[in-house]
Amino acid sequence: MKKLFILFVSISLAFFLTACNSDSSNSSNDNEKETSQENKEEAKQEETKKEESNEKVTESEVGKLTVVNQKKNLNQTVQSGPINLTINAIQTATLEPSESYKEMFDGKDKVTIVTINLSVENTSDDTIGFYPDQGTLTTNTGEQANAETFLSDEVGGDFYGKVKKEGNVIFQVNSEAKEITQLKYIIDGAHDADFNSLGDQLQIDLSF
Repeated sequence: MKKLFILFVSISLAFFLTACNSDSSNSSNDNEKETSQENKEEAKQEETKKEESNEKVTESEVGKLTVVNQKKNLNQTVQSGPINLTINAIQTATLEPSESYKEMFDGKDKVTIVTINLSVENTSDDTIGFYPDQGTLTTNTGEQANAETFLSDEVGGDFYGKVKKEGNVIFQVNSEAKEITQLKYIIDGAHDADFNSLGDQLQIDLSF
């Protein structure tokens, strides 16, 4: 049951990070062709409100997931030794678990989830250890949280030669999602197979 839940959350978050706004303009254009001028104006106003709130909602047996804020196509790359890490997108969302799943969130009615979508590449032929999925997050609301290893994708560990991993690193925080505007993502530096340091600790500033 827990594995199925983790899979659902990961897929939902990945979906929103990669595809949430892909069809908004097409549906808007189709509707405009079929409505009167008055309805056009109402549709435009409604679309503007949606864009300003940036909220996207999906519901399932797990509960209701509301994406509050999102920033895509960041392409922010940093280095730690032979490791290149690229931040692709960031997202804050509110999850309201259904009664059946509340126990997995300490009985809370609502939790805030911060997701960082990233790519990691080892540029050397050596075995390199690097763990972005064990990173730490601080927020402008004064919180500090460790990555949820069991909810995050496997984007860390040993990189055997020139390999690349991509996925989501997920954090849970107590602040309201709408209050989070700035993040600092902290990751220990890369090391070799003998645990010798190859790069500095990374501290990546991100904002919505």
